[in-house]
Amino acid sequence: MNLVKDRNAKGYDITMNQLWSESKRFNFELPSDEPPKRSAFSQARNKLEANVVKKLIKKSVNEFEDLYDYKYRWKSHRVFAVDGTEYTLPASEDLIKRFGRQNCGNVDAHYPQTSVSVLFNVKSKLAYDLVVEDVKANEREGLKKLCKSLKCNDLIILDRGYPSYEILKYLFDRKIQFLIRNPVGQTFKFVEDFLEEDIKDKIIEITIERKKYKLRLIKTGDDSEKVFLTSLLDQRYYTYEDICNLYDERWEIEEHYKVNKELFKVENFHSKNENGILQEIYSQLLLSNITRLLMNEADKENILAKDEPSFKNAVYVVERYFNEIILCNNENKMKELFEDMLVEIKRVRYKKIKDRHYPRRSYKVVSKWTRKKA
Repeated sequence: MNLVKDRNAKGYDITMNQLWSESKRFNFELPSDEPPKRSAFSQARNKLEANVVKKLIKKSVNEFEDLYDYKYRWKSHRVFAVDGTEYTLPASEDLIKRFGRQNCGNVDAHYPQTSVSVLFNVKSKLAYDLVVEDVKANEREGLKKLCKSLKCNDLIILDRGYPSYEILKYLFDRKIQFLIRNPVGQTFKFVEDFLEEDIKDKIIEITIERKKYKLRLIKTGDDSEKVFLTSLLDQRYYTYEDICNLYDERWEIEEHYKVNKELFKVENFHSKNENGILQEIYSQLLLSNITRLLMNEADKENILAKDEPSFKNAVYVVERYFNEIILCNNENKMKELFEDMLVEIKRVRYKKIKDRHYPRRSYKVVSKWTRKKA
């Protein structure tokens, strides 16, 4: 957690020296006067299974559910988004063998990459689950794994890469409500027919593997025409405007990935083996969830306000207090630290922003391999 909260900018020696120094300052006894060597720490990391950290992510989610869940629902539904991204990993034979490399023309890339998909609550902005897989893994299979963490009547928002008869049947059969943006071109025949009709909201019946399902189709009809598939059939309760506005909530998962890469510098990995990589990915997500929990607690009386605590400031506050709270063995002092954190988190606030204000544009340097492939 210390490696992650310091954006992986400090090595093992610096991190351990800092932890030992703060332990002495906070009168917390550690098993030795001197911190272990980097080799000893690295070996100890290998003995800790990454799933231990993943279980703590689940625990942070359960803590949130107990305290705040009823405040973060949309028409009685818990609302989630699923999306994926790729992380570039250190160049080691173990990681290349486990996660693979992207193909650049006829040549494999130098660095391995991993595909990460997150189940993200767009209302609370907490990550409920994630899957870390081979870079060429099927994102629809990853979606099925994440759906195991959902309950009946939960609502999931998906982008254009997910719609298929297989996914529609999977969600229908498990009674998971969905809102999926469908590609306008190269799509289902029933969507092509719908696009030709002079109607923007329609309920149809489709057959998948001899089983009939009712599906609602919606199109926006604006300059950037969008088509949505949804299981929310009640057109009075879930109005046309409700559905269009709901899809905009998916933007929160885009912000989540942007913050992870820019603020946490998540791709600055220390480890060069699978278990260590998973530890760091899970720890970053755990730190993000802890920060969100504290933001919810700090702002629980202002949930409908037009502004909200700054996530960036909250991360820095958690960073400053993290070790002192972890090492504190006095309950009253711990409560004081906790209250001080909430005050500092609440102090810096920003206006809530929905959706991007500018067209998506990449500023990444274009490599010669990409140009050759094009």
